[in-house]
Amino acid sequence: MSTRLAGGRRPRVVVSLIVLVVVAIASMIAMELSTRVEPLISVRRWFVERVELSTLGSVAAPEQPFSRSLELPRLVAHGGGAVRGLAASNSVDALDHNYAEGFRFFEIDLEWTSDGEVVLAHDWDAWTKRYFDEEPGRLSAAEFHSANMTNGLRQLDLAGCAEWMRAHADAVVITDFKKDNIRGLERIRDRYPDLVNRIVPQVYRFSEFDEAAALGFESIILTLYRKNYSNWALHAFLERRRPLAVTMPATRARASSAVELELNSTFVFAHTVNVEREALGLYRNGVDGFYTDSLSPDFSAAFVASRE
Repeated sequence: MSTRLAGGRRPRVVVSLIVLVVVAIASMIAMELSTRVEPLISVRRWFVERVELSTLGSVAAPEQPFSRSLELPRLVAHGGGAVRGLAASNSVDALDHNYAEGFRFFEIDLEWTSDGEVVLAHDWDAWTKRYFDEEPGRLSAAEFHSANMTNGLRQLDLAGCAEWMRAHADAVVITDFKKDNIRGLERIRDRYPDLVNRIVPQVYRFSEFDEAAALGFESIILTLYRKNYSNWALHAFLERRRPLAVTMPATRARASSAVELELNSTFVFAHTVNVEREALGLYRNGVDGFYTDSLSPDFSAAFVASRE
């Protein structure tokens, strides 16, 4: 009996030893991280970001740094810009109005219909209710086109947006796909190759950057509103890749120091900023430009003066 008991204890002892070793290693790693990584970053977050950084290069990256031929503006019309007092309508009226006001860069929201088409819409919930007075839910392409937008606005699908861009040869569009980003960019590449050099994809993860580049997009923005990467991970990424810009929520930009916002000399946008005083404060702190619903392009001259 004593032999069986001893044999029964042995596996438990082995398991206990393994647990102790794992705990000891984890403690050593945690102590090491505490001296090298920002104090507020959890060990888990550190590991996740390290894994994401390690995947860079799994998709062929371009041989040269990305094109900087696009001269970035201080202001980008968010969701097409405000029109008739309404923000982020993504309507042709918003694009027309804000183009006439002097905007040349337009951020647009893109969604998939239930039958696989791409339309300019922020979401199928609150946005659908607000602009179409429809119950929340993904619409088909036919339902999207037959719906009446509020205030007489006119909706756009991806094909309509492409036609608008062809009619406005100096307009640049920044994409914000709400789902299946790379599939959407592939759709743009396949159907509208003549516009690729004037379409700037936003990517949401480090790994998406190389995927977008492999599709032929040379000017790519890394946006942080979905994946709020830590400063150390962001700097590590920017040592390996050259995005056209980095876009972050205004809340993060306000909480960051000017040094943190330098980001290896990368252009930094903040969103969404609609108050002149806030924009000037963020600009003095190191933010270079803003996605906005209502600030006027005429206000851009005030930025340079505010840093002098």
